[in-house]
Amino acid sequence: MVVLRTLNRAGHGIASIQVLDSPFSDRAAYLAETLSVVSKRKDENCLIFLDPDTGSEPGKPSFDHVINSEIETIWQALRGGYILACYQHKTTRRDQEWIEPKREQLAVALNVSIDAIKVAKAFGIARDVVLPFCLNGYAI
Repeated sequence: MVVLRTLNRAGHGIASIQVLDSPFSDRAAYLAETLSVVSKRKDENCLIFLDPDTGSEPGKPSFDHVINSEIETIWQALRGGYILACYQHKTTRRDQEWIEPKREQLAVALNVSIDAIKVAKAFGIARDVVLPFCLNGYAI
């Protein structure tokens, strides 16, 4: 987040970055604040980047996760042209495949085709992190 704040202060006109860094201790209040920020950016194309500690909810979510209903609510508030991405750390699944199930989970939460969910990966570094994302209103 320090990098984002630095970029935001730099004001080079390349992109407008707004960091929502309120304490995450009340899901309903945090979601309401997120929706308020989204509604104020209706005239811009935006990337909404959800950054929970570990990713989207597992069977028993904690404050380390964003839950599917929160993702769905944020997605429904976005207009066409917005991109929604969610940080996803490798899960503790026993089998080797963890990315595809999280991609499918995001598709279900957004009520979109699995083909609409793309995944950004870092090759060589951070192989235990991906960014599943979807562009609202467009096929990528």
